[in-house]
Amino acid sequence: MVDKEITDMVTKQLETMGIEIHTSAKVTEITDEAVVYEEDGTEHKINTKIVLMSVGRGPRLDGIDTKKLGIKTERGAIITDEHMRTSIDSIYAIGDVNGKSMLAHTASAEGIVAVENICGIDSSMDYGIIPSAIYIEPEIASIGMTEEQAREKYGEVSVGKFPLMANGKAKASGEERGIVKVITDLKYGEILGAHLYCIHATDMIAEMAAAMKLEATAGEIAHTVHPHPTISETIMEAMHAAADGSAINF
Repeated sequence: MVDKEITDMVTKQLETMGIEIHTSAKVTEITDEAVVYEEDGTEHKINTKIVLMSVGRGPRLDGIDTKKLGIKTERGAIITDEHMRTSIDSIYAIGDVNGKSMLAHTASAEGIVAVENICGIDSSMDYGIIPSAIYIEPEIASIGMTEEQAREKYGEVSVGKFPLMANGKAKASGEERGIVKVITDLKYGEILGAHLYCIHATDMIAEMAAAMKLEATAGEIAHTVHPHPTISETIMEAMHAAADGSAINF
């Protein structure tokens, strides 16, 4: 879900720290002394004392007899519509069981949507503007489309970037790594996606979520006064780059 440019920057940072990254590799065995994996058809072994295994997560439907209830599923997840209804009109499903966006804040939003519909209020989920966060140092936060996805859907787009090295608060904080990147459409200046790789990224992404929810344009955010010195100024600067062709301070 992370923009490739951000992924490349994080990869470079991790490699600089001495971390080796093997993608498209399959772990075949974990012994008391080593991890055995296959990559490009060749078997490799890494001797190690400690193994951290992170295999992701999936819907857990223990105790729910979906067949008996007549609830439709797909790839182990309960199928729901934008109102959180299942294939049975009187049954709703929120959270990881529907497999849409396995995040706590998504589940909370889905819960509100479900209850509103149960109470007769027409409410729906928009999964296109749900922010996600990765808690490394510096942090990563994303919302909406990546640059690649936006270009595939819209063709030409405007991309605005602002590096943290040009931000006063970042310099004062001693953490200048990273970048703020926004993608907008050319016709209206609509914000299609935002990707932050910087300190406080997981807090600042909320501004992007609000802007996209309200259908604000890059120009409107660019001309919204942000306090100085703050890291949040990088959002304003990136929006200037997208809307006006260049950031003010870079």
